[in-house]
Amino acid sequence: FFIVPADFLEETGIAIKANEPGKLALLASEAASFPWKIPAHRIIGEALVNMEAYDYARDVWEKIKEKNPQDKQTNINLATIYQRLSEQELPSNLLSAGLLLAKSDIAIDCLFDYHLTSDKDISAIYALKGRNLKSRWVNEVKGALPEKISETALQSTYLEQAYESYEKGYCENLNHFHCGINALGFLTMLL
Repeated sequence: FFIVPADFLEETGIAIKANEPGKLALLASEAASFPWKIPAHRIIGEALVNMEAYDYARDVWEKIKEKNPQDKQTNINLATIYQRLSEQELPSNLLSAGLLLAKSDIAIDCLFDYHLTSDKDISAIYALKGRNLKSRWVNEVKGALPEKISETALQSTYLEQAYESYEKGYCENLNHFHCGINALGFLTMLL
């Protein structure tokens, strides 16, 4: 267990308060050569996700994954980051968006393989999976001809798969409102 030096934490805190993702990315690269790089990268990575600086956040969390490929928090963050980057890529690069969503699926699969420890965790993982299926469904509907949008939306296999994932998440933890609301929304469309 390594402790991040106080002066580095102070610099990181200043960059977080100033909302400077570029500065945080620079600090992450500086930390890479020290034995305390993983805890430093975790702090910086969380801040970058909170800032929605997904390109920088991806770089930081991928460095952590290189050292700890099955780390729970790393895979949760990467699943989210890849999905958000996929949404950003979709308007200009469908292939890249699909690849990013596939990477998100890989991170989710890793979570299913190694981190089914509590009802809350299982619900959160199903929510991540449901979100990816929902993204695929939305992308499929957006790609439909205007006169075929309703038909495409209702006949898509992603519609039922997204419902099933959210429903499983909600059944695991009835307090997981995100899964419950999304399951209800998709069920309404299926009926």
